[in-house]
Amino acid sequence: MALMDNILENVKVLYVEDDELAREEVADFLDFEVGSLEVASDGEEGLEKFKTFKPDIVITDINMPKMNGLDMAKSIKKISPKTPIIVTSAYSDSDFIIKAIEIGISRYVLKPIDVDELLTMLVKSTKELIFDDTIETQNEYIKFLIDSNSAFMLVLTKKEMEHINSTFLEFLGYKNEEEFLKEHTKLEDFKPIAEIIKTIMNHKKGEYLSIIKNGIKEDFLVQYREFKKMDKNIFIFSKITKEDELKILLNKIKKYSPEELQKEIEKVL
Repeated sequence: MALMDNILENVKVLYVEDDELAREEVADFLDFEVGSLEVASDGEEGLEKFKTFKPDIVITDINMPKMNGLDMAKSIKKISPKTPIIVTSAYSDSDFIIKAIEIGISRYVLKPIDVDELLTMLVKSTKELIFDDTIETQNEYIKFLIDSNSAFMLVLTKKEMEHINSTFLEFLGYKNEEEFLKEHTKLEDFKPIAEIIKTIMNHKKGEYLSIIKNGIKEDFLVQYREFKKMDKNIFIFSKITKEDELKILLNKIKKYSPEELQKEIEKVL
């Protein structure tokens, strides 16, 4: 579904209404505004059409034979939790609103239906779908990039573990990301590096880190970048080479006075 001049022209809508006159009037309006439209006369038919038609958005009445709109909506949300559902109803009591919220319905239009109001709800729901699609694509893109990198990479969102690349997983002895994230839902769960990552995030600079695996110590330089608008923190763990170790040693030596350097040499000798 792409964002075009008419935001609804590629949107698939399922409209469920048992009142034949109301169904025909609103369906004629929707057929002109959206990309594809399917209609159903009750919740049972609506649920079956949802499974085959796979609409982007569902519009439904509440009181219908065979299966009411809220029961149908509940079944739809089990199949596709992200599908927006707009309810049309003559009811405005608190019990309906509470049940609708519990199911995951956030929009409703009171009857008799104002088509301009319904159109507004459709546009808002479509914008939400486009935003969700963008975020999902963005996450897939980030995951592809980090998995393609030979360095160890970790992505945190709100201090929760979001991605860890395959190179890092292999080093840590995990078969896949799902297995790792089951044990490490939060940063605190990843004890080997949690403290050093917190230090890096607080000081906004790289730090050196050692990870011991099978009794062997591996040294890494950890680099960090925060992307506030995306709410992502990306860490890159680069293995320290002999050349890096030499640079570190030279930097230490530069800080010593001649007397301190002599003492360090005597320690080694």
